[in-house]
Amino acid sequence: SPMTVRPTPSVKLDPIGDNYLSLRSCPSSECPEILRLRPGQFVLTIDPSPERGWRAVFVMKDINDDRAYDGPQGFVANKYICYVDMTE
Repeated sequence: SPMTVRPTPSVKLDPIGDNYLSLRSCPSSECPEILRLRPGQFVLTIDPSPERGWRAVFVMKDINDDRAYDGPQGFVANKYICYVDMTE
């Protein structure tokens, strides 16, 4: 049976050299940039694992944003995001 993945707002950007992470329209650096995410930006991911180094995400306004599905969505390079423990 297919594994169900509960969406969880547990992803945060690492500070990176350019100080932004491109949200792209498809999983490739050749794809158009939708917007630039700042370090510390929270995103919602529903992919259980990256696909060829890319992960589909929804951009969150803040950590408590329960309407992220209505906001911008696209693909980010997986190596620039890190998980945040939300159980505290």
